[in-house]
Amino acid sequence: MMVKRLKERLLVTTLALAVACAFAVPALAETTTDYADEQTVTTTDVKATSWTSSKLKKAKLNLTKVASYSYDKIKLTWEPLSGVDGYQIYRATSKSGTYSKVTSVTGASKSSYINEGRTCGKTYYYKLRAYKRINGKTVYSKFSSVMSAYAKPAKVKITDAYAPSNSLTTIAVDFTTVRGATDYEGQINQIKPNGQETGFRSYTYNLDGQKRSFSTYKDALAMAKKYNPSGYVSVATYKDGKLSSKKVTVAEYAEMQIAKNQAKIDLVQDESTYQFRVRAYRTVNGKKIYGSWSDVYTLKETLNIDEIYTELRQYAIDYAAANEPRWHYEDRPTGNPQNSNYYSDGNWGGFSIYSKQENVITGYKPVIARYISQVVEQGGYDSGFLFFSRVGIGDWDDHFGKNEGPDVYYNAFMLY
Repeated sequence: MMVKRLKERLLVTTLALAVACAFAVPALAETTTDYADEQTVTTTDVKATSWTSSKLKKAKLNLTKVASYSYDKIKLTWEPLSGVDGYQIYRATSKSGTYSKVTSVTGASKSSYINEGRTCGKTYYYKLRAYKRINGKTVYSKFSSVMSAYAKPAKVKITDAYAPSNSLTTIAVDFTTVRGATDYEGQINQIKPNGQETGFRSYTYNLDGQKRSFSTYKDALAMAKKYNPSGYVSVATYKDGKLSSKKVTVAEYAEMQIAKNQAKIDLVQDESTYQFRVRAYRTVNGKKIYGSWSDVYTLKETLNIDEIYTELRQYAIDYAAANEPRWHYEDRPTGNPQNSNYYSDGNWGGFSIYSKQENVITGYKPVIARYISQVVEQGGYDSGFLFFSRVGIGDWDDHFGKNEGPDVYYNAFMLY
């Protein structure tokens, strides 16, 4: 009897210790107490190995961003939920409307989805939830909060701004084209030397005070079609020193005027700082749906006159040696044009301070060749040298007068 009671006491003691030890062991992979009245478990509270039906049903995803990805695409981004099988995405055309399932995205680590085929300018509303197979059944998390966006043309990037073909009045702004754009709009901000700004606007004024706006390829095409109903344009061409003409389509002619990735505007190229921005738009049912403005691009002078002079000087020497050996290049101090006599084939055209260097060099080579040939042919001087000058307000433009306008440019002569 005594032995039996001792064994019973030992058994009770052992069971009590076992129960005590069980309650002393902390719960694994759990940082939130699972109260019966708890409404939500955040996505960071549960590890992948600890999902249960009740925990997943209380979890709620964070939809972090819904935004346009292109003129017909919208991109969704969310915080991934570790350990689930994937996500279901739902869409509606109003916040309180009927949501239809768009797709299922497989994989717990997935965190974005691009919804294609959207109507440009139409607002769509999205929400999503996670899912996982648990004990043979598909269990879903709570839906995320609703976020909305509409598709619009992608953001444009300006790649360059310069004076085309050495123009003294026109600036071309090059940019990256985007899918689905009907056309593009440009704006300019002029910062005057005193710091005063015009603010970004779609127009400026030329030397005569006339209002000038940006033009694009579409504008040039419309104009070409208006004045050439036949669909063709005759253009002059120079080849091997000979003038000829050829017919091109109005589309080809328009692109000769303004490239498809370009906008042009006339402005007074003075000492101001000029900034540009461009955006795309798509016309839907008569309404323009605009993309975001590009980053601001500041027009800069990039010419190196010393390099231009060196290359053209050598060209004059080589051309004369090969074609007119009676003429030779003669290095002299340049001085000022008003203190020198000069001869040229008419007045050499100046070039913009925003010209591309290769355009200046390419443009002046045939001018130099004609000058040397005519001087020799007409019995003029047998030597000469190049003169370049930056002409600002009040500076000497040539032998006869000064620059009376506000524009700033470069001029060039062959002096003797």
